[in-house]
Amino acid sequence: METFLHNQEYAAKHGEWPLAAGLSHGEAAIEQLAMEELAKPLGWTDELLGGMFRSRGWLAQKLPRATKKLDRVVNARSPCPRGCTWKHKSLRKNSCETDSCETGCRKPHKPVLRANCPNRQIIEEIVLREHRRRAIEAAIVADLREKKTQCCGTMKNCPLREDMAG
Repeated sequence: METFLHNQEYAAKHGEWPLAAGLSHGEAAIEQLAMEELAKPLGWTDELLGGMFRSRGWLAQKLPRATKKLDRVVNARSPCPRGCTWKHKSLRKNSCETDSCETGCRKPHKPVLRANCPNRQIIEEIVLREHRRRAIEAAIVADLREKKTQCCGTMKNCPLREDMAG
C-alpha cells in the first residue's frame, strides 16, 4: 500500500506514473507483462517501458508490419527494429547491440536485418505483443470517448486529453 501511495505522489507531481510501476489498461496489461518477461533476460525492460510509457526508443516508433491476425511479423529482410548494426568482425557478438563501435570509428555500420538478428524470435514476439497491446488500449480509449468520458488532466500522456486527440 505504501508503494502505491508513493507512486500516486510521484504521478501527481510529475504528471506520469513512475516508469517501473506503469501498467497498461485492461487486457493490454497481460501483453505488457509477457513482453517484460521476454525482455528481462536481455536487459531490455527499461527500453520497453520507455517505449510504452514515455514514447521513446524503438518500441515507440512505427512497428514492423504484422499479418492481420497478428500472428506473424512480415518482411524479415527489413532492419531489426532495435537499430542494431554489425560491428567490425573482431567486435561482433551473438547478441543484439545498439552501442557504438570502437572509439574513433567513423565507419557506417550496416543494419542487422531481422532475418539475421540473433534475437529474432524475441524481437518478433515483442513486436506482435506490442501490436496487440496498442490495439487493446486503442479500443479502450475509443470506448471511453464514445461514452464521452472526460480527461481529468492529471496525467500528461492521457489519450483522452483534448490536446492529444488526433
